[in-house]
Amino acid sequence: MRTLVMNHVPGASITDRIFEIVAHAPGCQMRHVAHLLPDLSLREVFNALRFLSTNGQLNLKVDKQDGVTITLSPRSFN
Repeated sequence: MRTLVMNHVPGASITDRIFEIVAHAPGCQMRHVAHLLPDLSLREVFNALRFLSTNGQLNLKVDKQDGVTITLSPRSFN
């Protein structure tokens, strides 16, 4: 997986920042997203992912070995 440099854009919400990361690296792991957002706690990242998943913007796949894999939902493009 290529490395993405995530610059904090003033005024960007947590969900906007996470959505941008996943858009550039679909299939990434939750720990990768958290690593790219060092100013956020793991709890903040998880809550934002849960919100985006509940709203149908992201798909979360939980795997005992790999953790949580994140992809964009097809509904994100409508």
